[in-house]
Amino acid sequence: MIRISHIFAAVVSAALLAGCSAAAPKGPDLGSVLDRTVMALEFAEQEFEKPEAQTEAEMKVNEFTGLMHQAMNLDPRFYEKPIGVKLREDAAFVGYSDLNGNNVQDAGDTDIFTVELDAERNRIIATDIASGEGTFRVSGTGLLAGYIAGRLLSRQRGAGVKPGAFANRNVKSSADYRKSRPAPRARSSTRSGSARSGK
Repeated sequence: MIRISHIFAAVVSAALLAGCSAAAPKGPDLGSVLDRTVMALEFAEQEFEKPEAQTEAEMKVNEFTGLMHQAMNLDPRFYEKPIGVKLREDAAFVGYSDLNGNNVQDAGDTDIFTVELDAERNRIIATDIASGEGTFRVSGTGLLAGYIAGRLLSRQRGAGVKPGAFANRNVKSSADYRKSRPAPRARSSTRSGSARSGK
């Protein structure tokens, strides 16, 4: 399994900001979910060797799912329980409350968020299932141009997801999302100027 500690230093400030809230809302912080998804995609694009065979390509997608699991559980945590990650047939990642930390969704392990790729609008969309707060998106030129993203988009098309499937999704901007999450302590606006801010 890949050690994700190599990429921790590059995003430590964003991760620390994600852990600033003392009495966080019941759902996961989608800003942290998206930051760590982008971090995992960027790491995979730099570190994964591009396989030739189809079976090896599928193994890389499975390896990336494991990387997503590691990324979602980096310290500081943004959710009160360990997070498991599974990949659906439609290429959406589902994060779930992994009560025993085994990264297997057992009885009682409830879904808390999804992460989906919207290639038509070059964005990644995270949806909060636990609290019903809705969706938050991150955008950026070239974000979905990498090998792993390409494999996931192929899987998405194979599952019958049409290009316009996300057109009517009610997606919040980063500013609107932050307003919907009361924060007991001041949060930095570091994300607001980045390509990942969702503005």
